[in-house]
Amino acid sequence: MKAARNQLLNLLETDFLSQAVRKTVFRYVSRKAIPARELEDVEMTVIEKFINQKQQIVANFEGKSQASTYCIAIVNRMCCEVIRKEWKHWQSVDNQSYDINLGFHPLADNQPDHALLINLELERLQFALNKLQQSVPSAEPLLMFHFELELQQSALKNWAGSKLDQLKIPLEKLSGASKTTRYQIIAAMLSIVEDKKIKPDALRMRIYKYMDMLIADLNQNDQSEHTRETLKLLFEIRLQHSENQSAVKLSKTIVYAKNIVLLMLLNGLPWII
Repeated sequence: MKAARNQLLNLLETDFLSQAVRKTVFRYVSRKAIPARELEDVEMTVIEKFINQKQQIVANFEGKSQASTYCIAIVNRMCCEVIRKEWKHWQSVDNQSYDINLGFHPLADNQPDHALLINLELERLQFALNKLQQSVPSAEPLLMFHFELELQQSALKNWAGSKLDQLKIPLEKLSGASKTTRYQIIAAMLSIVEDKKIKPDALRMRIYKYMDMLIADLNQNDQSEHTRETLKLLFEIRLQHSENQSAVKLSKTIVYAKNIVLLMLLNGLPWII
């Protein structure tokens, strides 16, 4: 681990960071998530954020990925944070730039890429979820069960390990079960995985706690105003994105509507439909 951190430190002694930030910010500018006029300011903001957090960033690096990949992921997340924080301000500046003669603003030149901003929000969710999973491995499965979403086989295997076969029948019973029964089944499965008796009421409290921990992480620094309802919707969109290549085709109209409803609920993103 020490060798990996030294590798990261050596990388940061080069101009890699400035180049990575410029490429990342330019990509968002090209997708209209960041106004072109803000390119240099966003670059400086991200570099400053990275430098201020450098000690913690290095300390958190475990060498499980390439140092460059690790840095780019952090730069990408920091760009997302800047976009979330500054969006209202950027739009207010745009709104002051109306063409006096025409009386309207050329929306086509400034409309953001909805897909990109949805992906940014999904990246924030995944980052928060990964952080929670490090201390609570059961968090994602329990939340997926709570939201009545299908957990992928690989995720089930990672969670249950050698006890996966014991969950086959309870998993089959989940489909169509009432809410009360679902909690009883989920509690029984969790008891098998964690090898201790879990009561449904205790399970419910744990799930609500995990939801609130994720919401607090997503909403920190006023980046958004998530609630338990929008968190559920975000999980649904995340699952839909993961199924894009599957044989099951979802209605594009429904998916798009859910995306827009979600993003309209978030603070600071005035969407144009």
